[in-house]
Amino acid sequence: MPTFPAKACDRSTLFRVLLVAALLTISFLALTRLTIPVATCMNDKVNHVTAFFVLALLVDHAFPAWAFRTTVLALFAYGLSLEIAQAISPIAVVRSLTSEPMQAAWPSTASFSRRSPASRSPGRD
Repeated sequence: MPTFPAKACDRSTLFRVLLVAALLTISFLALTRLTIPVATCMNDKVNHVTAFFVLALLVDHAFPAWAFRTTVLALFAYGLSLEIAQAISPIAVVRSLTSEPMQAAWPSTASFSRRSPASRSPGRD
């Protein structure tokens, strides 16, 4: 039976598992076409700050020997890779066409997001 507090290596292993789970979850949310109500009800900047704050805490506990600079560089590299993945993924076009600022600037894009693919006529897309 484990005793508490857990050994340092057990704690870092636990935080590494949590870090991988958080990275997978954040990557999925950033790259999915699905609209997740919990993730979209907050301001986008609040989502970013919350995600990277949680990741920083998990990295700090998962790799206690890492210097602050190493943690910052690792999180920066992850954030940059997410931005690149979002830019080259097919969902980037769909998100930009269905965003509110885009619909305000070009009202014709609003119909793009409201019409289902089955309701579009073949020659008009």
